[in-house]
Amino acid sequence: MKYCFVGAGGVGCGFSAQFALAGKDVTLIARGENLAALKENGLKVIRDDSEYVVKDINFASADEYAAMGEKPDVLFVTVKTYSVESAAPDIERIAGPDTVIIPIMNGICTGDLVKRYVNTGKVIDGTCYIVSKRVGPGAIRQYGTMMRIVFGDSGDTVSPEILEAIRDDLKSIEGVKAVLSDNIGRDTVRKFAYVSSVGAAGLYYDCTAGAMKKYGEEREMLKALNQEIVDISNAMGIVFDIDIVQKSLDIVDATDDDATTSMQRDVLAGVTSEFEGQIVEPVRLGKKYGVPMPEYKKVAAKYGFVDIEG
Repeated sequence: MKYCFVGAGGVGCGFSAQFALAGKDVTLIARGENLAALKENGLKVIRDDSEYVVKDINFASADEYAAMGEKPDVLFVTVKTYSVESAAPDIERIAGPDTVIIPIMNGICTGDLVKRYVNTGKVIDGTCYIVSKRVGPGAIRQYGTMMRIVFGDSGDTVSPEILEAIRDDLKSIEGVKAVLSDNIGRDTVRKFAYVSSVGAAGLYYDCTAGAMKKYGEEREMLKALNQEIVDISNAMGIVFDIDIVQKSLDIVDATDDDATTSMQRDVLAGVTSEFEGQIVEPVRLGKKYGVPMPEYKKVAAKYGFVDIEG
């Protein structure tokens, strides 16, 4: 299969590197100085115990890929949610009518978000688990070994046979766990519950994952934030068959002590961030569904969002 990642940040770079190491046909769409560095030097991956360069990736701009006349079988959207609209023209130039488009971003109903701006391909839903960030042009820092892609189709957009073929091909990639979900709405909310709450607690206390591993205010806030997402999910008719709060604690306990979320880093750096989608949106959903959201409101208020309309 031919794979393409649109978005050359920590997620797109991290997964495309692993795909390339497994011998997959993979293209990474990038721009500007990041693209120039990737073409010249390859993708540098920095881990706690190793540092290596991956060159067996087709690094290209959207125009360059479109000019090749090829269409990917699977296109992963790995930009931030606030960049989907601006990335849509690139996605439309790259994808063909039969390309399966899978957003693996942090959010709820990201497939619907992509469909709002992209009018080609077969868009389904997905999410992913990876702790990685871009640390400079052509370089990423990856924390731990967690690499998981979860995807599914709730609208009969893609045949089960094609979805199973994608899953089976992804399963052949060492280090990547692939899950074909039978309830992708539930599974995207499950991921959101973790990344949103750990980012919110980290932002509120300006702390890393290490602080949330210890018993104290940071960990208690993480638990409370998680419970608020569970309460909203229940109100939306999404019921989990596992203890989401405990699962999130298990994930953070397995994360490197110095790990933070991209939303947290971006807010503290004063640049465009996913604060709206990860902090403000849960408060709005709480108001919509009649669910009190005291912890999310505390984080929102600390950064200036006091009166949030539904």
